[in-house]
Amino acid sequence: MSEIINTIFKEFESAKWYDNADRDIAEDILLKHDRTQPENKPLTLEQLRGMDILGWCWVKVLTPINPQKVSGYYQKYECGIEAMKNTYFAGTPGIIYGFAFEDYGKTWLAYRTKLEQEESK
Repeated sequence: MSEIINTIFKEFESAKWYDNADRDIAEDILLKHDRTQPENKPLTLEQLRGMDILGWCWVKVLTPINPQKVSGYYQKYECGIEAMKNTYFAGTPGIIYGFAFEDYGKTWLAYRTKLEQEESK
């Protein structure tokens, strides 16, 4: 169960509920929500290629080569150059990086959302 759900349950325990049925309904909703959240596994190359242009994902840089290319949220950009079709172009406003698909899993990975262990950074 996620840390957020645990925090909310602690709030339930300290709250003076008007009716226990209200608390039960809220717990059911939260538990259902927690189970329906997809696991934040690395995206597949197929998922990356199929992402909408300007879609966002979390890129985890495993091997920092360029000190400016760091882990973070990146937006997908399109490159019309045929020779660059094996590169995932992503960036933030004003800066675009190319992440080679052949290096996926070796020097970088992409996720739908920020990794939990990175939340504290």
